Amino acid sequence: PPQTLVHLATAIDLARAALAPPPREAPSHVSCFGMKKRKVAQVAAFVEAAHACFGGGTVDRVVEIAAGRGALTRQLQLRLGLPCLGIEPDPAAVASAVRMAAKASVRGAERGVDAVTFQERGLESEGALLQLLRPRDLVAGLHACGNLGDVAVKAVADAAI
Repeated sequence: PPQTLVHLATAIDLARAALAPPPREAPSHVSCFGMKKRKVAQVAAFVEAAHACFGGGTVDRVVEIAAGRGALTRQLQLRLGLPCLGIEPDPAAVASAVRMAAKASVRGAERGVDAVTFQERGLESEGALLQLLRPRDLVAGLHACGNLGDVAVKAVADAAI
């Protein structure tokens, strides 16, 4: 198989190994903002896996696709302390994400880091995600529906990040 697929498979295996069974209670570090318990557990597990795999300075920014109301985007920012960009096509979800991010405390503001931002944008067109990516970005998507997972893998491979 192509080397990029081998690296992707290895990264997936590492992330899967880092995922702990979902906690029964909402972890104290996850701000729920009305999320259902299952989603809280998913967000917490994803954030901890991202921290275990990418918390050592190998990533400069997180880009979440299909960010919805921004729960994962905010939690990744709080845990990793990196700038995070949430991409979502639904304008109502983006407006809600911006409001909730303003209520949440974020790390990095004291260093001038634009901690959490959201953009209303669809990623269906060829190269739409690739245009947003920078070297050392981590692309994440907890519930990337349809072909968004394929779009993300292609964009990351094309960007060679």
